[in-house]
Amino acid sequence: MQKSYQFLFISILFVSISANVFAYPTGISGYTNKTNSAGCGSCHSTHSGASTAVQVVIAGPTQLKPGQTGNYTVTISGGTGSKVAVDIAGSAGTLNIVDNNLKVLNGELTHPSARSFSGGKYIYNFAYTAPLTEGAVTLYATGMSSRTSWNFASNFSVNINAPLPINAPSGLNAQFLSGQGKKISLQWTDNSSNETTFKIERKEGASGVYSLLTSLGANSVSYIDSIGLTDSVTYYYRVFAVNEDTISNFSNEASVSVPLSVNSTKYQLPAGFTLYQNYPNPFNPSTNIKFYLAEKSFVQLTVSDMLGRLVEKIADREMQAGEYSINFDARSLSSGIYYYSLNTGKITQTRKMLLIK
Repeated sequence: MQKSYQFLFISILFVSISANVFAYPTGISGYTNKTNSAGCGSCHSTHSGASTAVQVVIAGPTQLKPGQTGNYTVTISGGTGSKVAVDIAGSAGTLNIVDNNLKVLNGELTHPSARSFSGGKYIYNFAYTAPLTEGAVTLYATGMSSRTSWNFASNFSVNINAPLPINAPSGLNAQFLSGQGKKISLQWTDNSSNETTFKIERKEGASGVYSLLTSLGANSVSYIDSIGLTDSVTYYYRVFAVNEDTISNFSNEASVSVPLSVNSTKYQLPAGFTLYQNYPNPFNPSTNIKFYLAEKSFVQLTVSDMLGRLVEKIADREMQAGEYSINFDARSLSSGIYYYSLNTGKITQTRKMLLIK
């Protein structure tokens, strides 16, 4: 009977000690520097003070935009134990789990069960979503190395800053360059210092729809447009600036008309075989391909993709001498660069066109 009492006493003592040294095997919240300066010592009286033998480190982005989510880690190493536990809190924003090594408890993150060291450490992965207001927020963590020691992580500061706006370009001017073929000069003022790209949009006629013409690098203030310009058409332009975070407003709108060329007024045609640049270009979903035959010829007009694969045979027949304009419908094709070629047996000419959907 005495041995039975001794066994019962030892068993009760073991359970009491086990409960004391690892009181919350399925996690606990409210034990970080955010709300409790005593940390794990609030429950584990055998090691009430934080131990420098245990290293608890928070890592991740130190800058986020309002509402942006970043990926973070808490690494626990050192100490004399082989099991780890954790409590993670934030002064604002939202903590989220990314795998099953953590769970959400009262708005904080904690272990669903004690985890084992791997290579002398354990890494908890979590996500943090910034609040919608700017300012500095703090992430907190308390880590425990089995039943013997624990420590606080150094408070981790995250600055929440909205991206700086980009000032819109201004003073956009469009001018037709006489005596240089069909070319329009664009010039504008760069009013920003944080753009990475300028984008130019163009439309044909006042009732047309703007589409992207080209993209230029930072600090650009000019561009020469010679893409698919047509006599007697008025072109409208606008410019805006872009970086990885935001875009600027549009510049002012500028317009210019392409005059009637000398060849058009005298009704003269080129002396040889000619394949013109398609118009419009870029285009969606169709464009006109224009060419001139100096003499009666068997004509093949084809479209290929960037890998040289035949996409469509537009013309494959004998044609009389003269000027032709054929509409190419690309609504079944995906966006990208294509090449169209004119082959008459005597000459082969190829030009590039851009489909943007």
